[in-house]
Amino acid sequence: MILTVGAPAAGGSCVAHAPDGRVVFVRGALPGETVRVSLTSEGSKFLRASVVEVLSPSPDRVAPPCPYFGVCGGCDWQHAAPSAQLALKTSVVRDQLSRLGGVAWDGSVTVVEPLWGWRTRSQWAEGRGFYAHRSHDVVEVGRCLISADPRPPVAEPVGSRVTVLHRRFEVAPGGFWQVHVAAPSLLVTAVLDVLKPQPGESCLDLYAGVGLFAAFLGEAVGPTGSVMAVESGKRACADAARNTDDLPWVRIRTDLVTPSSLRPVDLVVLDPPRAGAGVEVVGALARQRPRAVAYVSCDAGSLARDLRVLLDAGWALESLQAWDLYPQTEHVELLAHLTPP
Repeated sequence: MILTVGAPAAGGSCVAHAPDGRVVFVRGALPGETVRVSLTSEGSKFLRASVVEVLSPSPDRVAPPCPYFGVCGGCDWQHAAPSAQLALKTSVVRDQLSRLGGVAWDGSVTVVEPLWGWRTRSQWAEGRGFYAHRSHDVVEVGRCLISADPRPPVAEPVGSRVTVLHRRFEVAPGGFWQVHVAAPSLLVTAVLDVLKPQPGESCLDLYAGVGLFAAFLGEAVGPTGSVMAVESGKRACADAARNTDDLPWVRIRTDLVTPSSLRPVDLVVLDPPRAGAGVEVVGALARQRPRAVAYVSCDAGSLARDLRVLLDAGWALESLQAWDLYPQTEHVELLAHLTPP
């Protein structure tokens, strides 16, 4: 099938239309290109396809530096120039926010260096490679260009010593940590900048991981304030307890984040997994009316859905920032700052 490709879509593909009118999500293409594709899956309403030949290339197309690109499923946009990647991601974020949340955003995704060797955590399939896109087939990889540790592991992973600004954090093997080497410092600085925590204030850190935000919130509010960090992973909570043991007014709670996790506080930070916090948690949060909320998200779609709940309850979206903390992939990191009516 030969197709002319249109706008980018969530998931690292671009949209085209088959002769019968069905939408085709084309992987490996760029907007405006004419390409020959092979179908990879077929449904009643849409198709998925991969590029096998570029007949009319975009001026933004570059040669992917990784020999495994297009086979390994780890990267989506290596064939796009860095500036084009930012434009593609900005387009997708704006579309998701508008279509799913009714939010008109005129910002853009900001570049974050480095663009290669940035990934601090990689899960090697069977210790020898990565999965192919939308598959459990293992692609053997000799060297991953986006990984800070680019070669397959030769032993079981050990815990990490990680310094963020002036604090050190312990992260157990397999524990959650921001994946880009620059992400922890960048996000902590941005969250503190929008929330402006004051001595004596109370805070909730939801989906707290190993206590990254909780530790800095604890420093800011001081011994007359309080921080409750809620995290479901027992291993992460053990790390969080160690990472905040110099701040006794920071408490760690091992639990799922549910409406019952909430309590009246001055400030709330949410950093949920890709699925988002969900309408029940966000609805309960809206009713609690803290002074401000910082919502950190790695998925524009779930963020848009949750923002809609707060906006419908009269909250104001004070700012929304986006960073390319996942270069060469489709993903984007976002921070929404909201205040109550």
